[in-house]
This record gives sequence, C-alpha cells and structure tokens, in this order.
Amino acid sequence: MTHSPVVQRGDEFGLGIAPIYPMIASSAGVAMPLRLGTVTMNSDGLYEIKIVWASSDDYEGPAVVRVGRLDGPGRARVLIYYDTAAARGDAVVFRVPAWPTEWPSGTQVSGPGCYAYQVDGVGFSELIFFRVVP
Repeated sequence: MTHSPVVQRGDEFGLGIAPIYPMIASSAGVAMPLRLGTVTMNSDGLYEIKIVWASSDDYEGPAVVRVGRLDGPGRARVLIYYDTAAARGDAVVFRVPAWPTEWPSGTQVSGPGCYAYQVDGVGFSELIFFRVVP
C-alpha cells in the first residue's frame, strides 16, 4: 500500500491501509519477514526489533497498537522509544497529530513465528500480519 503524504520517501511503503502503519516493507509495499539475526535476548526473554511507525495526515486522534503471537505460545510487546508514557502493558496508546509523523519504536517478540499488530483509532481497526524468522 502506498501512503501519502509522508515524512520521508521511505515512509510511502508501510504495511496496511490504516493511517498509522509499521515500516516493515520492501519498496513494493510487500511484508518482509523480520529477522532476529544477531539480536540478543533481553533479560525478560524477548528479542527487540526496531520498527518505525508512521502516519499520514488522514487521521488525528488517539491510537492503540497491540501485538500478539498467532501460531503458538509466546508473547510480544510494542514500545515507542521517545514516549515511555505511551506504554500500556504489551500495547501502546498515543495521540496522532494532523500531520505526517514517525515514531521510532521497537517490537519485542519471544522468538520466530507468526505475529499480528492490531491498530485501532476512532473509526478504524486493522490487523497487520508479519513473520519473524531466525
């Protein structure tokens, strides 16, 4: 999906159709697997992968982003690096301004598997599926 307007050109190819979306895509807007590669496990047993969340100017208001594992036991958590007050357990709740914005963030996962983000705001709800591989 192509999003516009955007903060910078790379934000154009975020996943999903919602006005808030993760930047885990190739230039064609196709989901790429997230690779753990050399990521080290945190003390709480989760691996942290850096993700940038972005928004277009199609929405202004509150947003909630949750993440969970779908294909077996395990857990996941979303963080916004520069807004620790946004954390609500394993989700984040934050306000989206009326202009294109980016949020450097992290998604913590328990290991390889199939996961989904649930992105909610006033008037929209979307599931965005992704894979984590070793």
